[in-house]
Amino acid sequence: MLTRLTALFAALSLSACVSAFEPVKFDRAATPITSIAISKDMAYDRPSAYGGAGASAAFGAIGGIAAAAVAEDRATKLDAALSSANFDAEKLLEEVFASELSGAGFEVSVEDFGPRPKNSLAGASIKIPYKSFEGAPKGADAYLDVVMGWGYSAAQSKLWVPVVGIDLNLVSATDSKVLANDGVGYGPKQFRKGTTFILHDESLGFTSFEELASNPEAAAEMLTEAIRKTAQAAASKIK
Repeated sequence: MLTRLTALFAALSLSACVSAFEPVKFDRAATPITSIAISKDMAYDRPSAYGGAGASAAFGAIGGIAAAAVAEDRATKLDAALSSANFDAEKLLEEVFASELSGAGFEVSVEDFGPRPKNSLAGASIKIPYKSFEGAPKGADAYLDVVMGWGYSAAQSKLWVPVVGIDLNLVSATDSKVLANDGVGYGPKQFRKGTTFILHDESLGFTSFEELASNPEAAAEMLTEAIRKTAQAAASKIK
């Protein structure tokens, strides 16, 4: 089970906080790779569901605990609602990456790299070699690890809207050199400098969490569009 993408979604609760990031840009002309193995288990297991600062801002640590409990309860309800609409974030993400990279001329496979811890790959993976590739199947020129946090938030919007964060880390299979380390965000307001960010149309959303959870088909459709756009933008980083 994957840990939540804290670096991306905690920032959504703090409108004044925009984290910085220095990406490693992929240079295809200087990187003669033709095949990429993508690691399975890219999307976080459950959606996030963050409202406004509310009790956390008003009552400090105790309020923060209460706010976390509310967010957890909402995440459980949102997950159940989306599941009832047959929404599958992992399947969608795998399909988009495989399609985009195959279309760019790479030989692509989605493989099980074995169990490994995952947090945000952006930044830290430049300095820390990831052991996640030790279980990668042999044969590909490069290994691609992707992390996606996803869900709904009203932390920076009057409506409940989709929020998505994707980090990617492309590593050479021969010498473990980081070939690309980048990210893409999606939401009502930018929450990370230095990466591509896709702004959601704030006129589209749900007026309350209750409305969101009681309309699973519409919620799944809007989130699917958000993930698709974010994944396409992320895949374009290594074309």
